[in-house]
Amino acid sequence: NSDEGCQDSTHVRVNRRVRYEVTVTTALVDMAEHSERLASVSMNGFELGECNPSPEDDFDCGYSDCFEGELLPAEATSSGTVELKVHSVRTSADCHCNRLMGFCYSAMDAAFGEAAGG
Repeated sequence: NSDEGCQDSTHVRVNRRVRYEVTVTTALVDMAEHSERLASVSMNGFELGECNPSPEDDFDCGYSDCFEGELLPAEATSSGTVELKVHSVRTSADCHCNRLMGFCYSAMDAAFGEAAGG
């Protein structure tokens, strides 16, 4: 990833009559340097801000909460769909993540395992 970074988004269906509190958690994928971060996290244009956790090293594949209990304004959910949009800067694929199982592991460990036949 570069200084310009990359963006990703996903859509989530919500009940438009319900108020939502949002918690955003990120995998600590290559975020050891201050310049490696989520430059922007937004939901339907409602900007939550930047997330810049400080893991021990680039291969720390744990998780960090960026935002906890953020109340979304009613207009952010009024359409019945919320778009979560993330802009990451200077991160790379130092971890492999299994979203279904909810864990990440070091790409370096994965390469050693594959080389060893595991």
